[in-house]
Amino acid sequence: MKRANPRYPGADVRRLDFSEECKLDRVKIAERGSNVVIEGLTGSGKAI
Repeated sequence: MKRANPRYPGADVRRLDFSEECKLDRVKIAERGSNVVIEGLTGSGKAI
């Protein structure tokens, strides 16, 4: 982990944007706890 260089080291699942635009399901995210990986194509808005 020390050699990892995360783009957003302070990222936290509790700070996700659940606005309509992001189309994230709050219930599904909560069921998975803190073990969530958000993936998608380049430019799909993962970092919003």
